[in-house]
Formats: sequence, C-alpha cells, structure tokens
Amino acid sequence: MNYDRLIIVATVHHTGTHFIEEDILSDFDARSLNYCGKIAGPSGKNIKIRIHLEPANTENLTKWCSQCEVVVPMRHPISVAESWKARDKKMTQMTQEDLIIQWNILKSVVDPHHPIYLPLDVPDRDNWLQALNAKTGLNIHTHWPVIMSCNKSAELTDDERASVFEVMADGFFDRFGYEV
Repeated sequence: MNYDRLIIVATVHHTGTHFIEEDILSDFDARSLNYCGKIAGPSGKNIKIRIHLEPANTENLTKWCSQCEVVVPMRHPISVAESWKARDKKMTQMTQEDLIIQWNILKSVVDPHHPIYLPLDVPDRDNWLQALNAKTGLNIHTHWPVIMSCNKSAELTDDERASVFEVMADGFFDRFGYEV
C-alpha cells in the first residue's frame, strides 16, 4: 500500500476515538489492519488506522507504534470508567477489568514509543493540540469546547472506583493534570 502519511490512533475505548477520527483527523482516510496485521484497503495520501488497546492487538501495536506516528486520545480515567458503565457493558462485551487492562497496555506497550497524546477534557488541551501539530507538521485548529464527560454518566461502585485509582497510582496520568 502506498501512502504519504500514516497515523495510528491507539485508543482505550471511550476516550475520544471517534472524535479524533472524525474531527481532528478528518482529512485522513480510514483503513484497518487485516488478520495478518497489514493495512487493508486502497492506497491513499493520508491514512489513519484505529487500534484499540486490547490484548489481541498487542502484537500489531508493538509493530505499528515503532514504525509511524501514534495519536492517543485521553480523558480522565474516572470519566472513561463512568462512560463504560453508562453505555452498558453488555453492548460492548467489556467489563471494568477490561478497561484497566487497556490502560495498562497503553502504559506498557504504547507509551514507550512516545506517542502524541491529546487529552480532550483538560483546559489546556489547545497546548496539547499544538504539540500534535508540531510533531506531525499538521495544522489542525479546533473550536470545540473542552469535553468534561460523556453525555451519559453512571455512578461507579467503590470497588470500580478503587480499581481506577489503582491504575492511576503510578503517576502516569499526572502529566495530563488528572488527579485521583
């Protein structure tokens, strides 16, 4: 496949995947990876590929994160957990435990490749967007409001909240201004 630019959108579910794909990288053609981990679909000038941070995708993440630019949308882990719960685990066949696994894959597999993070729910997100522009050479501007939470939210149980706090305990999320 021929392309001028390839960006991997590596995401934890409910962190802003569709927003990044449809608004921030709207000029990029969406492609997917086939079962062999190769890009499927026709050639294009600018290509984006979404890879959710699930255990089944770890091998592809390792391969593609080392070969191209990676953009990671971010939201506060508590907001993401509330979004998962509000959208009904039955719909996505995922649990809060799966969410913690995805955060850990982000930290252990993706972060060592120095991805471009774009927190969507912080007041200084325009600075993060400018960092994305500087690193990629793109010229993306937005006029969207700071996203503080999903349209639906659900109260977490004490155990669910504790599991999110546990994944936040190592300080990884501090750089985004996310506090416990």
